[in-house]
Amino acid sequence: MTSLEPGSSLKDGDYTIQGELGTGGFGRTYKSTRKLPDGQEEIVAIKIGNYELSDNERSKREENFKDEAKRLNQFNHNHIVKFIEYFYDKSIKRPCLVMEYIEGETLQKLTQPGNGIPEEQAIKYIRQVANALEAMHEVNLIHRDVNHRNIMVRHGTEEAILIDFGIAREFVPDRTIEQTQQWSEYYAPPEQQLRSLRAGPRVDIYALSATFYFLLTGQQPVSTKDREYELKRYRKEPQKQDVSKFVINKILRRPILKGMELNPKRRPKTISEWLKLLEPPQERNRTEISRWVIGVIFGLVLLAAVAIPLISNLFNSDNPSNSDNPSNSDNPSNSDNPTTTSDEWTKLQNQGLSAIYELKKNKDVDNFKEVLNLFEQNKNNYQGEKEFEELFSELTRRYAQDVLARSGDPGVRKGIEKLEEIQQRLVQNFDIENLPEDDIIAQEYKDVTALIEKMKKYRNGNN
Repeated sequence: MTSLEPGSSLKDGDYTIQGELGTGGFGRTYKSTRKLPDGQEEIVAIKIGNYELSDNERSKREENFKDEAKRLNQFNHNHIVKFIEYFYDKSIKRPCLVMEYIEGETLQKLTQPGNGIPEEQAIKYIRQVANALEAMHEVNLIHRDVNHRNIMVRHGTEEAILIDFGIAREFVPDRTIEQTQQWSEYYAPPEQQLRSLRAGPRVDIYALSATFYFLLTGQQPVSTKDREYELKRYRKEPQKQDVSKFVINKILRRPILKGMELNPKRRPKTISEWLKLLEPPQERNRTEISRWVIGVIFGLVLLAAVAIPLISNLFNSDNPSNSDNPSNSDNPSNSDNPTTTSDEWTKLQNQGLSAIYELKKNKDVDNFKEVLNLFEQNKNNYQGEKEFEELFSELTRRYAQDVLARSGDPGVRKGIEKLEEIQQRLVQNFDIENLPEDDIIAQEYKDVTALIEKMKKYRNGNN
């Protein structure tokens, strides 16, 4: 790749090269002066394509430059580098992409190896980049190359700018796309290294989380290949170990680890969901929120088990007493089972129904679907908070008692299905394998697993 010398002229003298700024996979970027219509000049950055290419490669390079120009031209965002123009210079036979010149340094240069940057600054920068990514995702575009080298900070400010859209890519939600296999080793999620994937915000969320880890620690994240290897061979998660060791602020560990989940389905779906993980817990409202969330969960679990027929009556009546009691019609054998008496069953059922009834009484019917999704939206926000874990344990224990009290198919079969859902939620919410043996959640997982096996044996013995 031939470098242009300072003083070189482009576009019939409109641009004059001042010096080289950096080298990338598609070309080199130069600092240049640009003549304006009023005779003034401004400093710009010009990305110029590689020189030593075959005819086919040159055609592909031009297409890539035009695509990058088109993508950049969509935005006028404070934290995305500004597009100026695209042109093909016949004198050097190369495409040129002109952007604003950012007087500043990359986060790579500003971050001290092994130490990182001050936490407050790291959070500020990462929020700004997150906002830029959110704007991109709104138009179904992913960056695919978020890292400390592609984020610049303007001199004299704390303004972070996302640059280098060379491998950015459009995506269609829930649709598999073919992709060029290009990635930054320590910052790309495993799915980006495949030939095809269901691309979306989670790709950038992984890279953003890995970048956040680097800013806080000054250390490279663990590559996905090394993580997968150690998990398979030693059942140890090296990235989690490093986060626990080097990220001092425990609140900030969670967004990093959740954003860097190897399984994309376990990462936050959107940037806004990820940003919520950065927010410190509110001591004043924590107990109230946790109990309310658990109350709704418990009501919905009971709803799924025994109260589905009531929902239409519930929304058509202002009086919950108009509904029939499903515990009498759905499972008349409850009173004969010593595990849960009919009075206890009714009490549990009423607790669930009262949570749902509150929605109607408070004019929240229109938001009922949002409430149904409440647990899915908040279930990952409370790990490490003892009170929430105790309430979660209480929920699963009481629900286990309820389903065990049901006899015969389809009651037992449905009970097993519901308990397996609880089991899966425990796995998704808590690091079961690495919890101390006497931890309440670890014990809860054992109890639920044992109960599933017990109910399966009961079912098989009656078939």
